[in-house]
Amino acid sequence: MSVLAIMTEWHEKMFQNSQFTQKITSLTILLAVILGIAAGFMNFQARHINWQIWEQNKSEFFFEETPLFTTMDAGFFLGIAGHLKSGQTVDDYKSLRSFPSNQYDPKLTQKTERSPPLLATTIAYFAEDSSPQSLLTTGNKIIPYTAIITAIAVIIAFGVTGYWLEASVAAAGGGLSIAYYWRSSMGRIDTDQLNLGFMYFMFAMVMCAGRTKDIKWGLFFTVLAGLTARLFDSWYGKPELIIMAAFALFWLSLVVSRDWRRILGLSALFVVISGVRLNNPFNSIYLLTELNYHNFVFSSVISTVTEASQTAFTEILTRMTGSVLVSVFCLLGMIFWAVRHPVMAVAYAPLAGFALFTIVLGNRALFYSAPFFWFGGAYLAVLITRLAVYQFSSRLGNLVQAFSISASAASCAALLLFIWVTGPVNQLARPSIPVPIIKAMSEIKPMSEGENSVVASWWDYGYASRFLNGAPTLHDGGGSAVGTTYFFARAMVTDDLHETAAILRFLVRDGRHLIDWYEGDAGGFYQLIKARQTRPTRPIFLVLTGEMA
Repeated sequence: MSVLAIMTEWHEKMFQNSQFTQKITSLTILLAVILGIAAGFMNFQARHINWQIWEQNKSEFFFEETPLFTTMDAGFFLGIAGHLKSGQTVDDYKSLRSFPSNQYDPKLTQKTERSPPLLATTIAYFAEDSSPQSLLTTGNKIIPYTAIITAIAVIIAFGVTGYWLEASVAAAGGGLSIAYYWRSSMGRIDTDQLNLGFMYFMFAMVMCAGRTKDIKWGLFFTVLAGLTARLFDSWYGKPELIIMAAFALFWLSLVVSRDWRRILGLSALFVVISGVRLNNPFNSIYLLTELNYHNFVFSSVISTVTEASQTAFTEILTRMTGSVLVSVFCLLGMIFWAVRHPVMAVAYAPLAGFALFTIVLGNRALFYSAPFFWFGGAYLAVLITRLAVYQFSSRLGNLVQAFSISASAASCAALLLFIWVTGPVNQLARPSIPVPIIKAMSEIKPMSEGENSVVASWWDYGYASRFLNGAPTLHDGGGSAVGTTYFFARAMVTDDLHETAAILRFLVRDGRHLIDWYEGDAGGFYQLIKARQTRPTRPIFLVLTGEMA
């Protein structure tokens, strides 16, 4: 505790000169509001311009009058939204995924009323009907508004640390960084469009709860943090992100209050309200080199997925700000801010640290650090500005504070302009699935005789096919690391068409249910497949594309 006391005292008393001190005045609030509105508008307008370009190039971004999507996961949320809009449940949707394995699960066939993802519920609420056109239009048109919500959350996260002017730069830079823009631009109907907002707002409430000296306010902000975490879990479902916030709350309460009752009480209250589940973060498909299913051992091919590929450090810096040089400047600002506020820096360390996790886990989480980079750049720019003003403080007299605040706001405004000019506003992400393939998947619906037929294709197309034609699928993006994928791959690469047909019939008839529980050797398993190939099965639509080849 003596070490903590020394650190806290240093945190509170270091750098008392006026050029390092951030004072909140009425002028600061006014300028911060103006800059915050500008940052929110930039995030909205970038996506709106994106949509306008789509409408001007319908042959590439629309199927007839239906807008497309730029992520394979979009079909998952849209498919559930369509079921909800037509009065069905999540279980009705999932019972036809990974066919026929989910048919054997009585929990799915008995409609256990599993909670739908919050994104799917939102799309279903705003969509006019359950048609693909209505759902896709709604899913795309909410993206500019979630961009504004994200910007506000980022502003609050850095504003509660005392840096409201710099917060606007973090919101604009983070929202328009290459790392995040491609994951939240038009067509990206996925949880990423609000993941950043939930994460930063949750940490903001934790920061308020941990730093407030009044226990009543501490309880209030802890409840808000817990409710945000619960919504975040319903939106994205990654408990490890919530556990990071719980550790931040524990740390802040430990340093600020040093009251064990408050430390344990607030931490426990946050965990209970959030409803977080403890999982082993190392038991992840992204960290496994092979997949074991009883007597079957499959090599992990997760490295072939773009999001899981490792990224060079220079590329990480480029995706953060668009330039290695700018990112280095921002990194210096982050370091200076951490030295000035070590306690808050430790609490917010997970937000900045995702850039380092990328080296191990791939680039899917890189965007979480983008706002922090730009905050560091804004902090350093404002610090330099205040130092310059301080040199002329004797000449400015009583106007020194107002001039310093105005000059700091001007520095942030210049950074906003720089972000807009150099950002990827007019760059476009191409649809994940080309129009001809979308058309083919749609045309399966009138031919597939409802749910009596099964679509067999590579797992990338699973969600989209399920959404566009409603037929059962063998595997998809949420269930690709299973035996079905490997047996389907064998069916595609073998030069024996009889074996191809036998494997496909086997997968449709028995599928993962038999793969997961088979106790014999591999040779005997293939003999079993061949022995069963004459048994009746559902009609199978085998969908092959040039992309698969």
